[in-house]
Amino acid sequence: MFFILNTIPLIVVSVSYSKRSRVESMLYLHRKGDTKTICVEESIHSNITLPPQFYLGSWGTVYGLSSSRTIQNLLCDLQKDKT
Repeated sequence: MFFILNTIPLIVVSVSYSKRSRVESMLYLHRKGDTKTICVEESIHSNITLPPQFYLGSWGTVYGLSSSRTIQNLLCDLQKDKT
């Protein structure tokens, strides 16, 4: 009985994955091929959630905009990286 009841959910769970939107976004950017910098905007949270850069195929620069970090701070970091 145990195996019968658990086999059906096992099949469903085995072919699905969490964070599907993030993974597919990185795969799309990987196919584009010219992405070097990513800006993540999560202004409703105090910290940002980093994107899964493994699926991007490179470890580019990630800038984050959150409720604890203002747009001025982000712009200052961008200016520092340009120089």
